[in-house]
Amino acid sequence: MMKNNILILTLTLQKNYGGVLQAFALYKILLKLGYNPYVLREIPKDIKSKLKNWIDNKSHFANFRKNNIREINTSSITEKFLIKNEISTIVVGSDQIWRPLYYHIQTAFCGFLSPNSSIKRISYAASFGQDFWEYSQEETLVAKDLVKRFSSVSVREMSGVSLCKKFLSVDAIQVLDPTMLLDVTDYKKYIKPDDSSFVYVYLVNNKCDDSMVNSILKQTNKPIRTTRILTNKILKRISKQTTIPEWLSNIYNADYIITDSFHGCVFSILFNKFFYVIGNDAGGNTRIESLLNLFHLNKRFVNNMEDMDFSNHIDWISVNDKVEKYKDVSISFLKNALSE
Repeated sequence: MMKNNILILTLTLQKNYGGVLQAFALYKILLKLGYNPYVLREIPKDIKSKLKNWIDNKSHFANFRKNNIREINTSSITEKFLIKNEISTIVVGSDQIWRPLYYHIQTAFCGFLSPNSSIKRISYAASFGQDFWEYSQEETLVAKDLVKRFSSVSVREMSGVSLCKKFLSVDAIQVLDPTMLLDVTDYKKYIKPDDSSFVYVYLVNNKCDDSMVNSILKQTNKPIRTTRILTNKILKRISKQTTIPEWLSNIYNADYIITDSFHGCVFSILFNKFFYVIGNDAGGNTRIESLLNLFHLNKRFVNNMEDMDFSNHIDWISVNDKVEKYKDVSISFLKNALSE
């Protein structure tokens, strides 16, 4: 068995900028560490899901994946399948893979492996998405049993450390989202320079209505760019959308960022952009608050436009020092977990 073959087990990579980029980043950092990573892509079995999958494979998200990530496809993940493909290690994470709303518990905690399997299991920046426990009592017992078979456990939020200790009886370490492990230069190759002056509004659950537009214009006197997040199941599959390079470019080139997205915050921090994040109950504020707390950026979290002060600048020297500090901790965790 090739010891360097690693399977990344993460949320299904759909039309989600942060979701695709976190998988891309974990894949890239494992490559840099000298491993042969693959991202699992689960192929649907029923006709309706297969049709959706076929349409999704025509999207720019799919093109980005195909050009930048090595995927391994299966309709049913089993130990036999992993052995056949010479997988020696499974890395579970990142994103909200340990949130029952988004992923099946047996898969998320590698329940498809036999108790004495020689395939190593570690979690990297796995997230529960919330600061409270969402698993049922029965699910908790399953997760508690399965997580004991992991050789190393890390989570993305500080609240996740507490949840692991309280409900799973396991000691976890907090690490950075994979997107923060790469250097800015790793992203620059996808970014198109733009000298325009503008505010980039990227909202997943909130709406950029007339009052928000007027408030932004009044405070900044700059034009606004937005990225439409389509919720209609048909339209979002057939409509032209902002590509991943365009999304990264918008954040990198903007003067100001207004977002309610976790990864919108991440890339604002990485690119040293003045930003504010609006509360997002649907997506989970815990993730964002934990990220901001880590870098002492709590004041960037607001509930409405009236709380924004565009003259309130950010001490990027201090923030960047903290990013490098936690980046070292996170990469050290990965190195040690994989080499043990």
